[in-house]
Amino acid sequence: MRSTVVHLSYQRLNAVFWLAVASFICLSMWTARVIYIGSISYRFLVWNLFLAWIPLLCALMAERSRGPLAVACGAAWLLFFPNAPYIITDLVHLRDHGRWMFWVNLITLLSFAMTGLLLGYLSLYVMQKRVGQRFGSIAGWVFALSTLGLCSFGIYLGRFGRWNSWDVVLEPVSLLRDIWQIIRHPVGNGEVYAISALLAAFLVGMYLVLYHFARHTPDPVQPVRQPADSR
Repeated sequence: MRSTVVHLSYQRLNAVFWLAVASFICLSMWTARVIYIGSISYRFLVWNLFLAWIPLLCALMAERSRGPLAVACGAAWLLFFPNAPYIITDLVHLRDHGRWMFWVNLITLLSFAMTGLLLGYLSLYVMQKRVGQRFGSIAGWVFALSTLGLCSFGIYLGRFGRWNSWDVVLEPVSLLRDIWQIIRHPVGNGEVYAISALLAAFLVGMYLVLYHFARHTPDPVQPVRQPADSR
């Protein structure tokens, strides 16, 4: 049991470390771009990457906590989780400023988007395991898939409705009013359901692929088996 816990801790730390490296590379690319063009543009990427780290930190705290603290960390994770995959919608800011700058902008945006998406997936993986350990594997999968569905709707609210995670606390009435109007008039809001469904399909598909890879990663600390004595 102790070796399993140590191995899980190693996996978590290893994943967090490489995501930190990826984030550093993203920030380095952004800084180099700023120096090259002499303008602090695309600074929203830095802010969105920071927000993408919050759900992972909340998930890791929830994994280590018990009781009310675990519930509070889980609620904070759910609130901020859409911020991680939200960065993929920042591709809308891609502009053609010439052949050279187009590729610089594209690679910069993709780097931030993929890093944010991976941060979100790792946090979801941690929370799914937490729920699965407490309520069973099926409950864990229901939780993960439902979260991705709600997240897709949350991304739409953020990109097109310009709502933020903290508006749940700062402007709950206005936010709920907008959500109610979408639910109340589904025909007139077909765009919302279509975009949310496409986002959900993308997020679920990518998560299933990465989950499969994570489950079939060889154990780096697996002991070497000694051959059986034939005598």
